[in-house]
Amino acid sequence: MAVERIDYQAGSVKAKGALVWNDKVSGKRPLLLIMPNWLGVTDIAIKRAEKMAGDKYIAFVADMYGEGKTCEGPPTSQEWMMVEHAFRSVQRVIFMIGPDNLRSQRAVEKIGGMRAGTTIDEHGRKRVVYQLTPELFARRSISL
Repeated sequence: MAVERIDYQAGSVKAKGALVWNDKVSGKRPLLLIMPNWLGVTDIAIKRAEKMAGDKYIAFVADMYGEGKTCEGPPTSQEWMMVEHAFRSVQRVIFMIGPDNLRSQRAVEKIGGMRAGTTIDEHGRKRVVYQLTPELFARRSISL
Protein backbone atom coordinates (compact mmCIF):
# COMPACT_ATOMS: atom_id res chain seq x y z
CA MET A 1 0.00 0.00 0.00
CA ALA A 2 1.15 3.52 -0.76
CA VAL A 3 0.57 6.51 1.50
CA GLU A 4 1.04 10.11 0.41
CA ARG A 5 0.69 12.95 2.90
CA ILE A 6 -1.32 15.76 1.30
CA ASP A 7 -1.29 19.43 2.38
CA TYR A 8 -4.56 21.19 1.59
CA GLN A 9 -6.66 24.10 2.74
CA ALA A 10 -10.26 23.95 4.00
CA GLY A 11 -11.52 27.53 4.32
CA SER A 12 -8.91 29.35 6.41
CA VAL A 13 -7.55 26.15 7.96
CA LYS A 14 -4.38 24.58 6.58
CA ALA A 15 -4.70 20.81 6.84
CA LYS A 16 -2.61 17.65 6.33
CA GLY A 17 -4.40 14.51 5.25
CA ALA A 18 -3.27 11.18 3.87
CA LEU A 19 -4.04 9.59 0.49
CA VAL A 20 -3.91 5.79 0.65
CA TRP A 21 -4.03 3.30 -2.24
CA ASN A 22 -2.77 -0.07 -3.42
CA ASP A 23 -0.03 0.92 -5.83
CA LYS A 24 0.06 -2.59 -7.31
CA VAL A 25 -3.44 -2.10 -8.79
CA SER A 26 -3.88 0.07 -11.87
CA GLY A 27 -6.94 1.87 -13.20
CA LYS A 28 -9.49 4.25 -11.78
CA ARG A 29 -11.13 3.47 -8.46
CA PRO A 30 -13.73 5.24 -6.31
CA LEU A 31 -12.50 7.47 -3.48
CA LEU A 32 -13.41 6.80 0.14
CA LEU A 33 -13.42 9.93 2.29
CA ILE A 34 -12.46 8.86 5.80
CA MET A 35 -12.97 11.01 8.88
CA PRO A 36 -10.72 9.52 11.56
CA ASN A 37 -11.66 9.17 15.19
CA TRP A 38 -11.05 12.08 17.51
CA LEU A 39 -7.30 11.42 17.69
CA GLY A 40 -6.74 12.83 14.19
CA VAL A 41 -4.73 11.53 11.21
CA THR A 42 -2.63 9.03 13.15
CA ASP A 43 -0.73 5.96 11.96
CA ILE A 44 -3.63 3.87 13.27
CA ALA A 45 -6.11 5.88 11.17
CA ILE A 46 -3.93 5.38 8.09
CA LYS A 47 -3.66 1.61 8.74
CA ARG A 48 -7.46 1.44 8.96
CA ALA A 49 -7.70 3.37 5.69
CA GLU A 50 -5.34 0.85 4.06
CA LYS A 51 -7.62 -2.01 5.13
CA MET A 52 -10.74 -0.17 3.94
CA ALA A 53 -9.22 0.78 0.58
CA GLY A 54 -7.90 -2.67 -0.22
CA ASP A 55 -7.72 -3.28 -3.97
CA LYS A 56 -11.05 -1.62 -4.82
CA TYR A 57 -10.75 1.96 -3.52
CA ILE A 58 -8.47 4.91 -2.96
CA ALA A 59 -8.88 6.41 0.51
CA PHE A 60 -8.32 9.94 1.78
CA VAL A 61 -7.98 10.42 5.55
CA ALA A 62 -9.13 13.99 6.28
CA ASP A 63 -7.53 16.24 8.89
CA MET A 64 -10.20 17.13 11.46
CA TYR A 65 -8.15 19.63 13.47
CA GLY A 66 -5.89 21.39 10.98
CA GLU A 67 -2.13 21.41 10.46
CA GLY A 68 -1.96 17.65 10.98
CA LYS A 69 -2.48 17.96 14.74
CA THR A 70 -2.96 14.70 16.57
CA CYS A 71 -3.40 13.84 20.22
CA GLU A 72 -3.29 10.80 22.46
CA GLY A 73 -6.87 11.08 23.71
CA PRO A 74 -8.85 12.75 26.48
CA PRO A 75 -8.86 15.36 27.81
CA THR A 76 -7.23 17.06 24.79
CA SER A 77 -9.33 15.29 22.16
CA GLN A 78 -12.51 16.10 24.08
CA GLU A 79 -11.60 19.82 24.23
CA TRP A 80 -10.79 19.88 20.51
CA MET A 81 -14.05 18.15 19.56
CA MET A 82 -16.15 20.55 21.67
CA VAL A 83 -14.50 23.56 20.02
CA GLU A 84 -14.83 22.08 16.52
CA HIS A 85 -18.54 21.51 17.21
CA ALA A 86 -18.98 25.10 18.46
CA PHE A 87 -17.39 26.52 15.29
CA ARG A 88 -20.10 24.89 13.19
CA SER A 89 -22.53 27.44 14.66
CA VAL A 90 -20.43 30.49 15.63
CA GLN A 91 -17.27 32.24 14.43
CA ARG A 92 -15.99 33.22 17.88
CA VAL A 93 -16.11 31.67 21.34
CA ILE A 94 -15.70 33.92 24.40
CA PHE A 95 -14.35 32.56 27.70
CA MET A 96 -14.71 34.56 30.93
CA ILE A 97 -12.39 33.19 33.60
CA GLY A 98 -11.65 34.29 37.16
CA PRO A 99 -8.34 36.18 37.41
CA ASP A 100 -7.01 33.70 39.99
CA ASN A 101 -7.98 30.64 37.95
CA LEU A 102 -4.61 30.26 36.23
CA ARG A 103 -5.20 26.60 35.38
CA SER A 104 -8.25 27.44 33.23
CA GLN A 105 -6.46 30.40 31.68
CA ARG A 106 -3.56 28.14 30.65
CA ALA A 107 -5.98 25.53 29.29
CA VAL A 108 -7.74 28.11 27.10
CA GLU A 109 -4.38 29.46 25.90
CA LYS A 110 -3.28 25.92 25.09
CA ILE A 111 -6.19 25.46 22.66
CA GLY A 112 -5.44 28.80 20.99
CA GLY A 113 -7.43 31.28 23.09
CA MET A 114 -6.19 34.88 22.97
CA ARG A 115 -6.50 37.17 25.98
CA ALA A 116 -8.83 40.03 25.02
CA GLY A 117 -8.90 42.02 28.27
CA THR A 118 -10.96 42.04 31.47
CA THR A 119 -14.58 42.71 32.35
CA ILE A 120 -16.95 42.68 35.30
CA ASP A 121 -19.57 39.92 35.17
CA GLU A 122 -23.25 40.22 36.15
CA HIS A 123 -22.35 39.45 39.78
CA GLY A 124 -19.78 42.25 39.99
CA ARG A 125 -16.76 39.91 39.81
CA LYS A 126 -13.71 40.67 37.70
CA ARG A 127 -13.17 38.24 34.81
CA VAL A 128 -10.36 37.72 32.31
CA VAL A 129 -11.80 37.55 28.80
CA TYR A 130 -10.39 35.21 26.16
CA GLN A 131 -11.59 34.79 22.61
CA LEU A 132 -11.12 31.84 20.30
CA THR A 133 -11.73 31.90 16.56
CA PRO A 134 -11.29 29.11 14.01
CA GLU A 135 -8.05 30.78 12.88
CA LEU A 136 -6.65 30.97 16.41
CA PHE A 137 -7.71 27.40 17.09
CA ALA A 138 -5.92 26.23 13.92
CA ARG A 139 -2.68 27.86 15.17
CA ARG A 140 -2.93 26.50 18.72
CA SER A 141 0.31 25.55 20.43
CA ILE A 142 -0.85 22.10 21.49
CA SER A 143 0.81 19.08 19.94
CA LEU A 144 0.83 15.84 21.82
